[in-house]
Amino acid sequence: MTEPDTVTDRRWPRARKFQAVAALLCATVAAIFLFIGDGTGYHTGERHADGWRGFVLSWFHLIAWIFAATAFALAATHRVPRVITRIVALASLASYVVFRAVLHHLL
Repeated sequence: MTEPDTVTDRRWPRARKFQAVAALLCATVAAIFLFIGDGTGYHTGERHADGWRGFVLSWFHLIAWIFAATAFALAATHRVPRVITRIVALASLASYVVFRAVLHHLL
């Protein structure tokens, strides 16, 4: 009999633990942004933008963190195909890029 590859056997559980911790951290940040705000002032009403810009500035930063938490959770559980996890991660990136672009345009 051959011995199991101890490096590989230890690496995957460690990666899952990292992904689970990352999911919890992202979910915590999302909860803070939901209940307290993200510091830009648009979600809490301290600053105001009209129309779709207001919607983007109020919600897309929060949505990016929710997508990130979901992507890490999906990666940690290995219950869905990787392509779905990657799509959710890309949705997180896309929502953050849109948020930053709109925020930069208004500043």
